[in-house]
Amino acid sequence: MTAMTDSKTLLVKHTLTWRDEPLLCFRNLPGYDAELSPAAARALADALLQAADDCEALRGDARRYGPQVREYTLAEVKQ
Repeated sequence: MTAMTDSKTLLVKHTLTWRDEPLLCFRNLPGYDAELSPAAARALADALLQAADDCEALRGDARRYGPQVREYTLAEVKQ
C-alpha cells in the first residue's frame, strides 16, 4: 500500500488529446490501495482542482509550445 505522505508534490503534464481537448497526465498520483488521511485527501483534492483549472487555462500554450509539466505542492490541511 502507498501512503500519500511519501509525496509532498503532485507532478502533472498538461497536454492535449488528439481532439485538441485539455488533458492531465499524472506522474505520481497515488496508485492502487493508496492510504490517505483526511488531511492528505483534502490536500490532494486542492492540488487536483488547481491542476484542472491550469490545464484549461494552458490549452493555447499546449497547442503552441507542446506539453508542460508543473509541480503542485500538497499543502498541509489542518483538521
